[in-house]
Formats: sequence, C-alpha cells, structure tokens
Amino acid sequence: MDIIIEDAKMDFELPNRKISLREVVDEVEAFLFSVGKVPVSLKIDDKELSQADLESRLDKHLSGKETLHFGIREVIDFVIDNLKGSQQANEQMRKMIDTFADEIYSTEKTLNPTTMVMEFNEFFQFWIRLRALIPTEVAATKLGGRTFDEAFEDLRGFLQEIVNAMEGKDYVLAADLLQYEFAPVLEQLQEELPGLVERISAKIDLSDGLYKGNSTPSEETENKEG
Repeated sequence: MDIIIEDAKMDFELPNRKISLREVVDEVEAFLFSVGKVPVSLKIDDKELSQADLESRLDKHLSGKETLHFGIREVIDFVIDNLKGSQQANEQMRKMIDTFADEIYSTEKTLNPTTMVMEFNEFFQFWIRLRALIPTEVAATKLGGRTFDEAFEDLRGFLQEIVNAMEGKDYVLAADLLQYEFAPVLEQLQEELPGLVERISAKIDLSDGLYKGNSTPSEETENKEG
C-alpha cells in the first residue's frame, strides 16, 4: 500500500494484517495533527472520495495494493475557515428548528425523526472534530455558564428526548424542547463564535505562522528558546 501526503510518499508502521480504511485514516490523522496539519481530502487509486463515500468505506478492509493520496491544510486555516462557515450553518440550523417546531405546532403532522436526526448529527460531528483539533480553546468556551462539553451533552440529551416525544406522538413536547431547550444553547454558541476565532488567532506564532494552542507553557518556552 502506498500512502502519499500531498506529493510525498510516507512510510507508516501499520499492522501486519488486513486493516480497514479507518485504521489508516486514524494513523495518518494522528501524524498530521502532531505537525499542525489536517487531512481535507482523500483519493484512493486516483478516485476522489466524497464524505459519504469515505464514511461508507471506513470499516471495509483494504487489499494492501491501493494508493491513498491525502490532501492537507494547516490546522489553523482549516479551523478558522470552518468556524466562520459555522456561523452561517448555525443560522440555518436555527431556521430549521423553527421550521420543525412550526410544522409540529400548526399541523401536528408526523415528521420523520430520521430526517431531523441526520441534520443534527452533522452538526454534532462538526463540533466533535473541531473539539479534537482545538481542545484548549473549545474547553475554555462557556455556554450559559456551562462548559462546552456540558452544554453539548445537554444538547444530545434534548435531541434524544425530542425523538422519543415524536415517536410517542407527543408533538407539542417535541416542539417545546426544540424551541425552548435546544435553540437557546445554539444561540449561546453563535454568540461565542467570534471570541473563539479571536482566541485561536491570538495563538498563531507570528514568527512561523504555526498554531501554538495545544502547547503547554513549558513547551512554548522550549520552542522559543530552540
């Protein structure tokens, strides 16, 4: 198996057995994160994988004869661009919540919980990935007096309650949870996004343009002295 990052062929110590695509991607991601990079695209034998293609193939075994070509970006560029884009995504999510709630209140029609869960799942996956890339800054983010992790656990709980209410045909409860429990946390997150971008930008070392957010104070001192 050949693993190429940008234009460089890389050697990774992979298990001497059949391995899944997920194992290779995890290994490459761990290496890239350690050097301030993040994978943003993947080709297998010159075929570009969409996100849906990637997710459907992650747990499938590789033959060992493939060529995997990863495209990369600097972590900081990737994070800031995605955070800026998430402001618009959050606004769309808020409109979607209003639409779901209005449809439930006005018609009590049976909405498909699967559709809603898929929309919210993308939202959670985005923040889980970002949480891994900028743990220090995300951990410092407060939403309504709670930590980021506490708030997101609450959101997961609300989503499960909403789905349970819809499956039990208690549509008014589902709409109330969407508007009065889920939506306020989303609005708090929206308010915090500009400050989060500022905190991340402040941790870019102007001497080399690299993100220093995950370094400990002693590591930062060593880096400057070195």
